[in-house]
Amino acid sequence: MELIFDDERMRYLVLWVGWYKYKPIHQCVVHIDIVEDSIIIQCNDTEESIVEKLVEMGIYQENISLNFIHPQHRGYLEIAT
Repeated sequence: MELIFDDERMRYLVLWVGWYKYKPIHQCVVHIDIVEDSIIIQCNDTEESIVEKLVEMGIYQENISLNFIHPQHRGYLEIAT
């Protein structure tokens, strides 16, 4: 795993980097951007709910956006939660 923290642009990534047998691996696991008061989750390829963790830390759910879900389908998440 490789961690990339760009505090200047408020962009944070976790990548899988390496090899599996003879195949190179370069895959984004988590990508989070912070824009003003909003946390934008661009990618979450984990089993953990990043939103739950952020809410537990005191961040309002309204300030968290799941950009890996098409805008047309985000309303369904709000109804379900």
